Amino acid sequence: MANKPTDTFEAGGNASFGRFNTFQADAYVSGPLSDTLKGRIAVTGTRSGGWQENYTRDDSIGRQKKLAGRLLLDWEPSDRLRVNLDLNGWIDKSDNQIPQFVQASPRVATQADPRLFLQPAAPRNARAADWDAGRPFDRNNKMGQAILRLDYDVTDQLTLTSLTNYAYVSIDSIFDNDGTALPLSYVNTSGHVEAFNQELRLAGRIGAANVTVGASFADDNSYESSFQDYGGILSSTTNVGATPENPDGVGDILSNENRGRQTNRAYAVFGNLEYELSPQLTVLGGVRYTDIRHTNQACSADTGAGDFSGVINALFGGPITQPGGCITLAFDGAAFTAPFPVQKFKEDNVSWRLGVNFKPNPDTLLYALVSRGYKAGNYPVINATARSQFEPVRQEKLTSYEAGVKAGLADGRVQLNLAGYYYDYRDKQLLTNTTDPVFGLLPVLANVPRSRVIGFDFDATVKPVDGLTLRGSVGHADSKIKDFAGYDAFNTPVDLSGKSFNFSPKWTANADVEYRFPAGSLEAFVSGDMSYNGATYADLAQTSSLRIDPYTIYGLRAGIGAPDCSWTATVWGKNVFDKYYWYNVQVGYDTIWRLTGMPATYGVTLSFRM
Repeated sequence: MANKPTDTFEAGGNASFGRFNTFQADAYVSGPLSDTLKGRIAVTGTRSGGWQENYTRDDSIGRQKKLAGRLLLDWEPSDRLRVNLDLNGWIDKSDNQIPQFVQASPRVATQADPRLFLQPAAPRNARAADWDAGRPFDRNNKMGQAILRLDYDVTDQLTLTSLTNYAYVSIDSIFDNDGTALPLSYVNTSGHVEAFNQELRLAGRIGAANVTVGASFADDNSYESSFQDYGGILSSTTNVGATPENPDGVGDILSNENRGRQTNRAYAVFGNLEYELSPQLTVLGGVRYTDIRHTNQACSADTGAGDFSGVINALFGGPITQPGGCITLAFDGAAFTAPFPVQKFKEDNVSWRLGVNFKPNPDTLLYALVSRGYKAGNYPVINATARSQFEPVRQEKLTSYEAGVKAGLADGRVQLNLAGYYYDYRDKQLLTNTTDPVFGLLPVLANVPRSRVIGFDFDATVKPVDGLTLRGSVGHADSKIKDFAGYDAFNTPVDLSGKSFNFSPKWTANADVEYRFPAGSLEAFVSGDMSYNGATYADLAQTSSLRIDPYTIYGLRAGIGAPDCSWTATVWGKNVFDKYYWYNVQVGYDTIWRLTGMPATYGVTLSFRM
């Protein structure tokens, strides 16, 4: 949440310089502009050199070039009316991370380029990577947003609020999809998202109850183009005739484009009630009805060169499609066609929550909550030669049961928070695999009929002596799919029942220790932190080569500054033991690759406030 404009003049900033010639700076100015108007403006930026090094030649990549800003205005023309305007945006022209080559994994080994099997695996060094020489793998992404909030006090107990939100995001990003110097595959994703939301609500105190009622409207539209270039190499993906299902001589796919245009329109009404049965006991409840309309127009297409359309016509007895046209096929009972239809579907749902809060004393809260929520469905933008592959995922339903305690002890020196939960999912949207007769295995979102998560979260803050603060947290999440079948990473059908969610470690933990002490007329501090993530998998089938190993990383900080925080100087290190770990691993085109976490970084930060 952004800091609000202040009643008095304030200004401040931070400047950091660290490893890889990384320079980060931010600054803000805040204060009154008139008797009724306050403002705050803040900017932040990052520039750095490349942090990844090529292990087969002298080259580097991974430069950062980011800029962001925010303008906040608070206007109070009367005692009853408050107007808040938030204008913010960012530009990101950084390099994309290069995946690290793990091993060759061609669809048909005999048809893969022989040079693929000569590629050296990346060393176990987070910086090591290999990519196409002379090709940029960067992005040019932008976002702009405007948020307008109006609060009008209808009475001393009742406030009418209007929230208007508009955002526009554009992307143009190039990603290497094989992790080698061979031009096996790169993907250029471009497009935009435009979103508008309007909410009107009435909230206030009625007797012993806090009541809120309202309605909202949301409309968003997006266009995405995913251009995939295979560099002319006759890999086992692009040499279609080499695959077991297809005849010889049908040609090669040198490039293709996935096109998708979607709109989503949602209407909702909602209400919420919090009622105090006594000073210690509060019950709460809420309900929301949402109606959503989805439309989509998508296909995989020839890029205009005619290679993809030629393959499709050869495979299915063309002419069916032409250069530059869609190649996603439909069968009308007599012949194949390549249409570009508009698809539509509707969803509606009723989400709700019921809970109780009990405060036996001012420092302790016991609570229990049961709720139901939904995640809207959507259409995929994927490589697809069959129109049926563009069937949407439907909305997922979550029924959540949670209970917990928040307790302050020892005159505020100890804060303990514990929560246990059970999540019951229906049609959960999870990333899995599907198969295509031309492209083979493809990642796609799918609805898993039944699944659940059982877990708990615990965190504590302890201040045993003046100046010393200990913080720690631990989380456990045991996820399980109850009944579902799919494919593993090598296109083999598998039963996924009993498997855990992908990218979902069972155990996570964090800890932080800080000690502050006087240093003459100044204040000094030393601190350290730890973060642990347990083992998980990148796919639901838990393919051994797609395992993400557990890892623990440590950080250190030390600094000195004025007791009133008017200035501070800090030296810091992140991942100080240079732990090698990765957070994603996938099967690309003829390779298995992984995305590594950042290596050890260190630097100095200077801060000031006035």
